[in-house]
Amino acid sequence: MKRFSYLFPKFKNKPVKFIYLNNEKEVTIEEEFRVTEWLCYYYSSDVEWIVPQEEAKFAHFDYLRND
Repeated sequence: MKRFSYLFPKFKNKPVKFIYLNNEKEVTIEEEFRVTEWLCYYYSSDVEWIVPQEEAKFAHFDYLRND
């Protein structure tokens, strides 16, 4: 995420969708807060978390196909 922010500074004012794809463990409130805080520092304050319920390796492609 850090490199992305350096490579594409023109996206600074765009809303962010963070897709959490780890099936091994759930995201904790603390982790979500830290990542959201960091993203708000580099991007707009509009951060949306997406935590798919289905298997992660398919969820990303399904999301991109449907959005």
